[in-house]
Amino acid sequence: MAFFGGLEALFQLTRTDLPTYLLFVVQDLSAILYPLIIRLHLMGLLSRSGAPSDSRCVQDIIETVDLRVFKLRGTNPQADIFRITQELPKLSVDQVVSQLQWFCQKFMPDAMLSSRLVAEDVYRNLGLPRMLLAEEEAVRTTEKAPHLDIHQLSVLNRTGLTVEHIFPQEPRFNVRAYGFKNPDEYEQENHRIGNLVLLEAPLNSRCNNRTVAAKMSAPDLYLSSGLDAVKKLSADHAGSAHGFQKHDADARSDLLARLVVKRWPIMG
Repeated sequence: MAFFGGLEALFQLTRTDLPTYLLFVVQDLSAILYPLIIRLHLMGLLSRSGAPSDSRCVQDIIETVDLRVFKLRGTNPQADIFRITQELPKLSVDQVVSQLQWFCQKFMPDAMLSSRLVAEDVYRNLGLPRMLLAEEEAVRTTEKAPHLDIHQLSVLNRTGLTVEHIFPQEPRFNVRAYGFKNPDEYEQENHRIGNLVLLEAPLNSRCNNRTVAAKMSAPDLYLSSGLDAVKKLSADHAGSAHGFQKHDADARSDLLARLVVKRWPIMG
């Protein structure tokens, strides 16, 4: 009964606590981590921080474990998580943190994380919306704009918070004009993170069959979004040739990979 009560309490927190909303609703925490996070909640450890090896709270580190290993690595190492969960009653906060850091280092070190984000298809990865939302957070911080709150995020989710391909999945143009060697190279790079951005579903539909230049410059497309990251992308490229080139997508992949490594470090 305590287990299900703890689960219900965490779900209730998604209504009022932004980090919990992001973890369960946006990031869709892996079910393998439910026993661990529920037990940590029942022990009153989720909000604990200040361990000598990491200044983040334990819930933030759980978020890192989920994103790096269960989402981006795509593996399912249940045995180690089960062992940590079983040992919780005899572990200090710092020992819990150290075990989770070790787990991340074992399955998804920084070099592997960065290379996968830059080079691999991430379009259907369950962690993609959370990573692209981190870009939104970073842009709003730079612009000193208010961050999205739970109400705004829930409205976006109800409307439909989708992943948009800047270069369309089915091009109706000469891909060489955008810096691609041939259609095969275009297809290989189409689902990489540098070509993907969060966008409201109605705008995503409106972008269908529109050129990249139109997406960047038309006032009723990217520029009309309520998301600052896509508006900044549009402003940065609206005046350039064709609106966006292969080298721009490559540079954006590198930038987002560095952002993810910095936002979800193994040690914080």
